[in-house]
Amino acid sequence: MSMGERVWKGKRVLITGASSGIGTATALRLAREGLRTILVARRRDRLENIAEEIRVHGGEVDIFPADLQSEGQRDELLEELERPEGGGKIDALINSAGFGW
Repeated sequence: MSMGERVWKGKRVLITGASSGIGTATALRLAREGLRTILVARRRDRLENIAEEIRVHGGEVDIFPADLQSEGQRDELLEELERPEGGGKIDALINSAGFGW
């Protein structure tokens, strides 16, 4: 086990834009490295598919469908994460949500 694996194993990472592209690739990689992933994106169906892939390989994952352009949905996400059943603190944040022209 490398030093990085020991330091990050079991830590919680929130990944925005997790339903495609870099967000998906990052989520899958970090889950393989033992991090507990929290996936955020607009498309519930894609998040569920990625979460299933992570679980099949023994990873821990939570999904939160949300459009982060909406202040109300951002507030709901933060409130959910702060609840005891929301899992506790976030150790790392990867913002890969965005849009293209």
